Amino acid sequence: MFVTECQTDTARLIQQKYGVPEWLFDYTIDTHHTPHYAAGYLMKQVNPRIGMVTHIEFEEDLIAETVAGIRAHWDGFLAFGAPDVVTVNVTSDAIWIRKAVLPGLTGSRIPDFRKVLGIRDIPEEIDLPRPRLPREEQQEQLTRDLEIDPHKYYPPDVYKEPLVQLPEPLTMPIRQMMENFGYDVD
Repeated sequence: MFVTECQTDTARLIQQKYGVPEWLFDYTIDTHHTPHYAAGYLMKQVNPRIGMVTHIEFEEDLIAETVAGIRAHWDGFLAFGAPDVVTVNVTSDAIWIRKAVLPGLTGSRIPDFRKVLGIRDIPEEIDLPRPRLPREEQQEQLTRDLEIDPHKYYPPDVYKEPLVQLPEPLTMPIRQMMENFGYDVD
């Protein structure tokens, strides 16, 4: 069994659906996660009896996109470990997968920023501080040297240059994001 975390590389869709800035999604995927095409590429290299993706934004609307990205490289038995609460038993003769149920588990939802920021009125956007430790200081160079060239796993017609440096300025459209997640911001 091969398990990898996976994020579907759909920044533009996430921006339209939730208001999350495209740059934030791209930077997060490109520097800290495994794009769905890369998950399929890794499974093909390992060739397990079963491949599983976990730590995934399990959006019903994006499941087909996730599977298509993985299938660009690998067509073996595939399972989702979302939302990171499944039990898998593997023996020489069989594989069982079942969902676990945990108390208090909820779906994906951003917090109410009024509580997080200690404010009453939600501004249109906020400026975020620059990270104190950039990626280069958080990861050893050896780790970055082991990264697989994205040209190997992205199909040529969807390849995009990875976003590995944060843009200036770092602004978040907080009001739009909260509205898209169903909060009453007025």
